[in-house]
Amino acid sequence: MRKDSMALATMGFAFVLVLLVGWAFYRTLQVDAGQPGQMTNAPEKAVMAQAREVERTRLEALAENGQVAVGMSARQVRHALGEPGRVEQTERNGEPRVVWWYAKDGWTAVVFDGEGRVEKIEKQP
Repeated sequence: MRKDSMALATMGFAFVLVLLVGWAFYRTLQVDAGQPGQMTNAPEKAVMAQAREVERTRLEALAENGQVAVGMSARQVRHALGEPGRVEQTERNGEPRVVWWYAKDGWTAVVFDGEGRVEKIEKQP
């Protein structure tokens, strides 16, 4: 009797999960109410969101291994390398830039763009 109730509960959970996945898929393909018959750009948005998540996961894995890459946030750089030895705030072409300096086998400059993402990494002897 216990196996039957466990199987029934598992089937119920699977059914609810399938319904949720189907609903999410339906929402990504939903027709735009403003233009009947026209598909929205929801599928493209879903693909872009998935690509951003893959990139975020890649950058998190690099940070976990002590590596820095273009596109990382300040939090990820701090996780990878710790606190910078020196911080400079500058401006380039009217846009603010922040440079974090690390003293590791010479100096490493981590340059952030105006949005707080790593723009470039420069190693200096």
